[in-house]
Amino acid sequence: MPAYRRMGPDEEVGQRGPTRPAPAPVHHEALPRQERGVPGDRFPAERRRERSLEGLEELTREAETLLERLGLHYRRLRLATGDLGQSGAMTYDLEVWAPGVGAWLEVSSCTTFTDYQARRANIRFRRAQSEKPEFVHTLNGSGLALPRVMAAVLETYQNEDGSVSLPEVLHSYVGMDRLGPPV
Repeated sequence: MPAYRRMGPDEEVGQRGPTRPAPAPVHHEALPRQERGVPGDRFPAERRRERSLEGLEELTREAETLLERLGLHYRRLRLATGDLGQSGAMTYDLEVWAPGVGAWLEVSSCTTFTDYQARRANIRFRRAQSEKPEFVHTLNGSGLALPRVMAAVLETYQNEDGSVSLPEVLHSYVGMDRLGPPV
């Protein structure tokens, strides 16, 4: 089930790090979030970190699939350790190309925290009733930042006359294949 977090006026979709400037601000945005726990009961403790990284790949791939269906040019960036927050073990940022501003805009961020968040929140499970509790691994992924995705769609598919040819995947949702003045 997705969770939503309202961003404050001083918050940013992406975080500024020592090796990366912060992206253009998008304020007061309701970001859909996806939180997951790695199902530890099916995996031995020594395989849980590997499964956590596999879960991160799955979470990131879901966001990439949406961008591919929209036909947008995007890239996946693995954040450097110095750019990670204290709790993150590994993070991927997804950025789309916005031709109108000639820049890459961050639209999603997916992170594995291994067992850091679970230890702080005391989220544990038992493999069997007789065994001691173990901490789960947690994953977090933001949904696509709608204002930036829409800007990229409008800029990518804009025609010479100023109209916008919508990606085919949107036709049934919007009820048209083109935005602009009637022809």
